[in-house]
Amino acid sequence: LYFSRAKIPYERENYEESFKGHLGIYAYSVKALREFCSLSSSALERAEKLEQLRAIENGKKIKMLEISTTSMGI
Repeated sequence: LYFSRAKIPYERENYEESFKGHLGIYAYSVKALREFCSLSSSALERAEKLEQLRAIENGKKIKMLEISTTSMGI
């Protein structure tokens, strides 16, 4: 799994699959937040400016749900 600000996979020759968007709402226990903050940022996190990549690269689990509404990108 990977998070990116770009479309994944890259659209080549009329790729017809749908893309998923990301609406980020995060909840941490105090212990988990302290642990996350103690981790160094990774090259991928710095390149994409997405802290979720720090968690993924350090073997942390991220739970996701599919929702039927859309949101505004920022």
